[in-house]
Amino acid sequence: MLLDYGLVVSKKVFRIKKRVAFAHCEYLHFPEVRFFQWCSEKYKINKGVYHTIDEWFYSNGINNIISRRIHVIAYLEYLWEQEHFQTDNKYVKFGSGGLTRSLKQFLEET
Repeated sequence: MLLDYGLVVSKKVFRIKKRVAFAHCEYLHFPEVRFFQWCSEKYKINKGVYHTIDEWFYSNGINNIISRRIHVIAYLEYLWEQEHFQTDNKYVKFGSGGLTRSLKQFLEET
């Protein structure tokens, strides 16, 4: 784990977003609704998927909201690199149990 602006961030997550000064990213400080809207527009996720991702990271020990948002974005970028979002659908789909499996795989690799 690395400390970035006093936040605990895994090395892989840090590498994914290393060109950005996390604590100074405006979207990390958005109110909850605006942060979700930003994620939804950029990554094609619906509210249920967003809340599941956020809750999953919280349940796995990432309690600081800024650290959690960094992990959410890093996870969504991780999916983007795997072309998971290359779809014509309005929202990305995971299938039964697919989101949790994907989150576990992401956490193992970070």
